[in-house]
Amino acid sequence: MNMNTLARGERWMTPAEKRLNRRFVTRVARQLRARGVADSPMLCLRIGDVAVTWILARRLEAALAPDPAAQSPAVATPAQADAIGKNRERLRKSVKELEEFCERNGAPVETGLADIVRPMLRNVEGAGLFSPDR
Repeated sequence: MNMNTLARGERWMTPAEKRLNRRFVTRVARQLRARGVADSPMLCLRIGDVAVTWILARRLEAALAPDPAAQSPAVATPAQADAIGKNRERLRKSVKELEEFCERNGAPVETGLADIVRPMLRNVEGAGLFSPDR
């Protein structure tokens, strides 16, 4: 596996999710290369774990989007709330594992991956790729 393969996304992803995945993977890879982190299969697995977990979190949370025809907001069932919470915890763990991987491989990320990823997420959000209907 390499970054190009990872950037293509998975078969089960929608076209919008594939675009989001491609932008995420290429931008994270660019940031890590700029900080001296060498490409490796383990790095690809870590980045892929973050990307897939993030996309799954988006899918789970999209079910909570209010229906425009309804007069009240969507309410999560206990099962939905549990699944969202577990997925969010897995996302935090994936980011932490990626940061630790970078530190162990001789190229620490000075500001933390979350600080690097946050501006990218804002850019993607501004492009309309975060909306649940896409």
